[in-house]
Amino acid sequence: MAHQVPIAAVIGDVRAPGMDGLELVQALRADPLPQVRALPVILLTGEKDEAARVRALAAGANAYIAKPVSSGRLKELVAQFVQE
Repeated sequence: MAHQVPIAAVIGDVRAPGMDGLELVQALRADPLPQVRALPVILLTGEKDEAARVRALAAGANAYIAKPVSSGRLKELVAQFVQE
C-alpha cells in the first residue's frame, strides 16, 4: 500500500468510495511493514455519531475529526503526530 513513497501520516474519509476509512485503517494496521503499521491515521467524517468515532479509534485510527474542519485545525492535528 504505502511501500513506494515515504509517508508521515494518512488522512482518510470515513465514507470514502472503494475503501472506507475503517477499511483503510485495518489495512494499514495489518500491513507486514512495521513502518506502515505505525503510520498515524486521521479520519475525517461528516457523521456526528459517537459510536462511529469509537469504532474508528478501536480500529486503530489515531484521531477522528468531524467535517467541516479548518485547514488550521487539520494542520494542528497532523502536527501532533508528525515530526518535522
